[in-house]
Amino acid sequence: MFGLKLQKKLTGKAALDYVNKLHFNKVTNEENLIGFYSGQKGDAVIYITIYPDNKKATNAFRKMTEKISPLNSVFYGSAFDNINGKEIYITYGMGAKHFVFVDNNNLFWITAERKWADDFLEYYLSTLQ
Repeated sequence: MFGLKLQKKLTGKAALDYVNKLHFNKVTNEENLIGFYSGQKGDAVIYITIYPDNKKATNAFRKMTEKISPLNSVFYGSAFDNINGKEIYITYGMGAKHFVFVDNNNLFWITAERKWADDFLEYYLSTLQ
């Protein structure tokens, strides 16, 4: 995918535990999928949280993006954008560019290396259609 290979995949309890540990507390009970990708270009991670419906995924998206602010997080330069008809929250931090968005009942967080992150997002969004 985009010249990157899936190096590790977490599902079930392992993915749930990883997401909660990443946030230093319990942030979700929903099903999670995490893919760690790597290649010559660098690394990317795709986090997917699966909600029962679009409304719950969208509510989680709103709650998550409200909590990310320059005052209380490692992220900066945050803004909403509309890409391919999707509302996408874009932020920077930890040496990467991050994209947060909802597709159907799934909440996505994609992390990629800044120099090719936009191209990776465009490629990934095309796989969702």
